[in-house]
Amino acid sequence: MSTVAKAGSVSHGKALAEYAEKKKIDDKEVSTEIGRNGVWGIDAAEVIKEMAEHRRQSGHDLKRGYLRLEICPSKDQQEQMRDPQKRSSMLQWFLKQMGFDVTQWIAWLHERTDHDEDLSHIHVLANRVDQNGNVIKDGMIGLKAKSVAEKWDREHNQKTAAELSADRRQWLKDEARTVLAELDSYDWDEFKQLCEEHGIILAENISEKSGKRQGYYIQAKDSNRRYKISDIDRKLTDAHIVETHKKLRAEYEQQHKQQQSRGWHWRP
Repeated sequence: MSTVAKAGSVSHGKALAEYAEKKKIDDKEVSTEIGRNGVWGIDAAEVIKEMAEHRRQSGHDLKRGYLRLEICPSKDQQEQMRDPQKRSSMLQWFLKQMGFDVTQWIAWLHERTDHDEDLSHIHVLANRVDQNGNVIKDGMIGLKAKSVAEKWDREHNQKTAAELSADRRQWLKDEARTVLAELDSYDWDEFKQLCEEHGIILAENISEKSGKRQGYYIQAKDSNRRYKISDIDRKLTDAHIVETHKKLRAEYEQQHKQQQSRGWHWRP
């Protein structure tokens, strides 16, 4: 898993801040404020008022006056999230890279997500008008956050999301080919069942008009990301899989014969 960062400009600053401040999971509070800049309110509602007042005094009437930033480190970096100094250093680094360090902001730590109790992450709400009265540009800000997260991973010897995705696609391709080669003859149901035993899920793409299968998707059991089989290996599509099976099966049988042969000559 790689570090994930998401960003955007929003109009509903109060709702976003109160969500970040009061987040509960299974009736347990999971949010803690971990930093702020240029705001002094005792709660999220007061902080939002301060930001709105700053924009008003600066002469800016923006439809989307707030910036949000979410930072979710990879699981192998979660240890530093439990270290206040390291966590603060990471937060400050992201804020500077995003250009949010020059504006009012407040940040909260969420101890876990709705679906993973071991995945702590950070929510930041920032004023889109900085402390010098300049409007922070929000064009392509989501892509910028993604790029910043990848830069963080590179600087900390972590694989980027793109690298991890490439690794996963290659694994799916190699594993599916291995499974296919093990079949005496190609049969979709047997292929699908054996793939599942190897940790792969195949899902038919059923046409709404004909009700027939038109290709299929492939994904790892431990992932929610699924791919069209043509994006993984065009040789495994319905148009080519029978031919591919014949080739892989022949190679499989040849290797098996060679292994048996080497085993025979090895015996004393």
